[in-house]
Amino acid sequence: MKNLVQYISACFFCAIIFSCSDNFLTRESYVTVTDASEILISPEWEAKDYYFYIPNTGNAMFYVVKTPDWLHVQTVSGRFENNIATIHCSASAQSNFSEIGIYKSFMLLDIEGTGNTQIPVAYINEGKPEISAETNLMLQYDNGYCSGHIPLVIKNEGQGILLWSIAEKPEWISIDGLDDIFHPLNQYEYMILPNEEAVLNLSYHIEFSLLNDSDEKIKIISNDKSNSETVINFQLDEENSY
Repeated sequence: MKNLVQYISACFFCAIIFSCSDNFLTRESYVTVTDASEILISPEWEAKDYYFYIPNTGNAMFYVVKTPDWLHVQTVSGRFENNIATIHCSASAQSNFSEIGIYKSFMLLDIEGTGNTQIPVAYINEGKPEISAETNLMLQYDNGYCSGHIPLVIKNEGQGILLWSIAEKPEWISIDGLDDIFHPLNQYEYMILPNEEAVLNLSYHIEFSLLNDSDEKIKIISNDKSNSETVINFQLDEENSY
């Protein structure tokens, strides 16, 4: 967990040090949404739906009032569903955002019952991240059960910002500190800086017979252009089992 906190803190520092704000919103009457609802978008990604969450909006209508020049929104109005809204958009490349990093800005919405609200949006120049992870994890077993703890190390060996999320995992695997990672609003949940790593603590408990009959895996998706999907398999550690 300590390693996880350290790299998330480093990522926050990355967002600050590389950020560049478009200050077209200055009126103090605007409601400001936290970064938990931020839309992260790259000019290299195709136009698609992005989701954002705003508490207490329920099923209110919204209208797009203003966006950064680089953000192209096809959905200029819509409706929240249980505090979650969808917007279809893309980004265009900006020469002044040429350095690898994250550039912060805002989109302005008029939300029914709330008024003008700033939605954080961030332009990312992701560079060339490269994901690296052990693709076979060795599990110990004893008295008919596979049970224990094992680290999963995810590294960024490239020169870019690695964005990643766990798209699939067995129910008998839990990951300390990442209880809600498996239901992200958008594609990627976490980031790792160049030449840094995240160490996740996996806990497992399953009957030996069920594991033998199972082909379940951990699947990680990332913005590594040559390896967008990393599959991690499980094997029995016969030498170190009891």
